[in-house]
Amino acid sequence: MKVELRKLTENELELMMNWRMREDISQGMFSSVKLTIEDQRKWFEKIKDDPSQIRWVIYVDDVPVGSMYLVDIDYNNKRCESGWFVA
Repeated sequence: MKVELRKLTENELELMMNWRMREDISQGMFSSVKLTIEDQRKWFEKIKDDPSQIRWVIYVDDVPVGSMYLVDIDYNNKRCESGWFVA
């Protein structure tokens, strides 16, 4: 079994959107949201070059299975917040 973290790209936005709106995933999140692909693209444009966050898609044997992220990255104090989910 091969497990990889691949940096989130625009190609995975619809997949991430669908995962995020699934009840079994959203119940473990801080909020439940209704997303659109247009909103996802706007969100991605804001975060893609933001050094305070890194987002990955988790792949197992080249199949996307979830997401992992680091946010609020503070390089000076060497801390951040993290999260993940498996779909």
